[in-house]
This record gives sequence, C-alpha cells and structure tokens, in this order.
Amino acid sequence: MRIVRVLGTDDFVKFLKKNNLTLDATFLQQLTGQTRKPWSSFVTPEVEHLCSPEAISFLDGLLVYDLPARLTAKEAMAHPYFDPVRDEIKAEIAAEAATAASGAVRAGGGAAAAVDSTGASSVETPKA
Repeated sequence: MRIVRVLGTDDFVKFLKKNNLTLDATFLQQLTGQTRKPWSSFVTPEVEHLCSPEAISFLDGLLVYDLPARLTAKEAMAHPYFDPVRDEIKAEIAAEAATAASGAVRAGGGAAAAVDSTGASSVETPKA
C-alpha cells in the first residue's frame, strides 16, 4: 500500500488492467485517489547533497509498476547517474597504463615476450 501512496493510483490501475489482475474491492477502494508524489517531496536538507537530478532520474526509472517500462539492468548500469563511477574507473585505468608504460621504458633492454597465433608464448633475451 505504501508504494501506491508514493507512485499513485492511476499507474497502478493501468498496471492491473494491462496484466488482467484483480484486487479485492475493499483493498482497491482504500487505494483510490492516491496521486503520484514528486521525488522532490522526499528530499530533505540532510540528504539534498545526495539527490542530484541524475539520482532522481535513476530512481524514477527503477520505481515503476510496469516491468517493461522499468529500466533493465543494462539500462540502469548505463544511466548517467553512474557517469562519475565510470569516469573514476577510466582515470584509474589511464593512470595504471601510464605507470606501466613508464616502467617498461625505464626497464629498456629487458626480455621481450611474444605470443604467436596459436597462443604459445616465447621470451627473447637480448644477446650481449
């Protein structure tokens, strides 16, 4: 019942009809007239710093009655809400690559590894 109080009755009734579901009339009567609450109504000063437009959009895409209208896991992971996480991972990968590249340049003249088309590897050491 709490979900209907937040997401509203209109979409819930549409969901029930679309899926040929029925509820006890008494229960349905208790739910009628609930309007969808805007997500902004749940944002308090204490959590305002956590509630970016991307966070609200992400939440809105997940909290949907109708499964086909809900974000899939793949869509959720691609949502702009996760852009900062992706940016951080890209920066870490770039830093690791730069560190590895500078280490390889400093090592210079060491053994060179190769992998042929069969997947076999060989190591060549420079001759003195």
